[in-house]
Amino acid sequence: MVDRNTWSRRTELLALDHAALTRMVQRGCPGAVLSQAALAEGGLANTNYRLELADGRELLLRMHVRSPSDGAKEWLLAERFGGRVPMPAMLHFEAHDADVGLPCTLMAWIEGERLELRASGLDAAARRGLGRQIGAALAHIHAQTYPQTGFLDAGLKLVNPVPMGREGLLACLDAWVVRGRGAARLGAGLTQDLLGFVRANGGLLDGPAQRPCLAHGDFGGANLLIDAEDQLAAVLDWEFAFAGTPFFDLGNLLRAPLGALEGFPEAVAEGYRATGAVLPEEWRLVAGLSDLFSWADFLNVEKASEGLIRDARAVVLSTLKLG
Repeated sequence: MVDRNTWSRRTELLALDHAALTRMVQRGCPGAVLSQAALAEGGLANTNYRLELADGRELLLRMHVRSPSDGAKEWLLAERFGGRVPMPAMLHFEAHDADVGLPCTLMAWIEGERLELRASGLDAAARRGLGRQIGAALAHIHAQTYPQTGFLDAGLKLVNPVPMGREGLLACLDAWVVRGRGAARLGAGLTQDLLGFVRANGGLLDGPAQRPCLAHGDFGGANLLIDAEDQLAAVLDWEFAFAGTPFFDLGNLLRAPLGALEGFPEAVAEGYRATGAVLPEEWRLVAGLSDLFSWADFLNVEKASEGLIRDARAVVLSTLKLG
């Protein structure tokens, strides 16, 4: 089971007092009176505060610590997908906030429970219904296509094409695992098994289903909010979005334990295909291969926690079984 609560943060949390938070809120909501503020749970890259105003409104204030350009990108994505995919309403964006010197976004707070926490309590019918909703939401995101895979600028333009097929994955494994920190963390035997698996199956990453499209980039159980009626309430945290393929998001979503929930992966595929989008028969294997890009990166992180390394080993082992 992947447990991000055991992973180390990649950035330091920003501690702000009530006065600073009030000023930041009032830039987007003039005259607002801040009643309460607390650091929001979840997320390992940015600093997020849950805010309650005197008039009863609840907001989320995000400081884009990891990558300043991500704030503008997330704002544009909200404009583009807000009517098609459930997500928080964006209220205000500061490209360079005077109090923190970083881009900051003020958005509506969405009440709900993270899918990773709710999933185990869902009955079979709720699990299938939610899986179909999530699959359909993913298909709407992936409907935006790109000529190549790679990374996007703040205006959602492809600025850094990166190959993400078989040879691209082998190159990442060579850089981050073989020559990086990953091999020592995986062990020699598992490293060789992983390389052999990718050499044997990686050609699937070059198949016709690998159409370059917008990928959310962090489409997992921590970023999907579920409401009290077991409906998808919001897709959160779009700042990692890039030009990838559909299988990056599917691989992220189906990391343990969600991928092991009876009927859930099949329901996701059903909802995805119901929109007219296409998934090949071997889509689970392709998703597992695509997710190895992320895990190779995680394994090379300088200050990787024991929990992250344990999860990486478990994911690699489970991915090998897909073949």
